[in-house]
Amino acid sequence: IPERLFYNLSKLNRLILRNNKISRINLPNLKSFLTLDLENNNLTYLSNRIFHNSLVPMIEVLFLQYNQIEVIESHSFLNLFNLHTVQLSNNKIYLIEYEGFKNLTNLKNLYL
Repeated sequence: IPERLFYNLSKLNRLILRNNKISRINLPNLKSFLTLDLENNNLTYLSNRIFHNSLVPMIEVLFLQYNQIEVIESHSFLNLFNLHTVQLSNNKIYLIEYEGFKNLTNLKNLYL
């Protein structure tokens, strides 16, 4: 997903990209962004830079189930202070690095 694809959609608060073949993502600059749904794609890992210095700090709900995710690196969810739900079920996770979920002080629901 090209980084500037959703550039002028400043009011967009829900982005649903499920059931595609997305294997890599660059998050858009959306400050009102609340829900990101990437269910059933081809993501294989969550790097420690995926949300680093993110321009989407307001995300509350993240759907990543039914991908091919095997590894969650340390600090994968860094800067997502409002995140309260992460759905990661039905992946191939075999490694969650130390501090993979660090600083998620509002996390209430984690589905593995």
